[in-house]
Amino acid sequence: MTYDMIIIGAGPAGIALAAEAISAGMDRNKIILLEKADKNSWIIRKLYPEQKLVTANYKGRKFESKGVMSFYDMNKKDALAVMSDAAKKYDMNIAYEHSVSTVQKVNGLFEVETNKGVLKSKICAIAIGIFGKPNKPGYKIPATLIKKTSFDITSTKIENSNVLVVGGGDSAAEYVQHLLADGNKLTLACRSNSISKRMNEENAKNIQQLADNDEITLYTGADILSIEDDNGKIKAIYKDENIGVKHYEHIVYALGGTTPANFLKVIGVEIKDNEPNVDENFESNIEGLFIVGDLGVGRTGGSIALAFNSAFDAMQKIKTYISDCIPSKKVS
Repeated sequence: MTYDMIIIGAGPAGIALAAEAISAGMDRNKIILLEKADKNSWIIRKLYPEQKLVTANYKGRKFESKGVMSFYDMNKKDALAVMSDAAKKYDMNIAYEHSVSTVQKVNGLFEVETNKGVLKSKICAIAIGIFGKPNKPGYKIPATLIKKTSFDITSTKIENSNVLVVGGGDSAAEYVQHLLADGNKLTLACRSNSISKRMNEENAKNIQQLADNDEITLYTGADILSIEDDNGKIKAIYKDENIGVKHYEHIVYALGGTTPANFLKVIGVEIKDNEPNVDENFESNIEGLFIVGDLGVGRTGGSIALAFNSAFDAMQKIKTYISDCIPSKKVS
């Protein structure tokens, strides 16, 4: 079977694009979403703390929904419900535990190679986000400290410990606030000289207030040279001699994710400034190949709301292909 569209990734952007496509008249049976995890919206499930407030107006940007899926401020549970409800409402065909290794266009069709075989489609959309692999520090993490090292706060429950959080963005700020609520002693170390550079206003205000009240230790302009195992403790060696050497029981890195540039380059997608080069409708240099969500939006992305809108924008261009995909369907 040749699909009309294959969507790689069943997160917010992928689900929104499927919803837009079905609403536009595409046959839901000829659209398939490939998801490497066993549930939709893996990034939200994996990286978002349970109490996290997921905002529509990301970093102060006013959000207005363009398409069939809208979003408002809500918690993690409700955000996941939005995705699952949409998948059910539009009766989406989601193939779980399908990892994609490569995509190539052959004789006008996209051939998507997965761990369970090759699928073909007329249109392909990549909606995998940028957090397939978290960024790691430049220094080596000793093998004996692996169990005391995390890149999120959902995989391992951390309670009543002396914890170092490394990072200067919103994830780092949110990790600190949630870990503090679990009885941990917190230190936040960020390389930037100001926490307001990468955090939204609310997070920066909360972190500064916690630091001013001596509820957390805040190091700005802090560069960690290395970490060592010191009799089971994490020994962090800072470049700043005024900080020197500190010991911790657990370390959490919130350094962001790595754009899968190599994967995109292999496909043939043009990369500019380490991001895919797409037009205003999120179509790449390869005709019919769209890149939506955080990966397509780039550095201005990072919100479910923007992912929804990127799907809407992409669908406006995809509509121009619909007469070829399903000539019997009337396009709205």
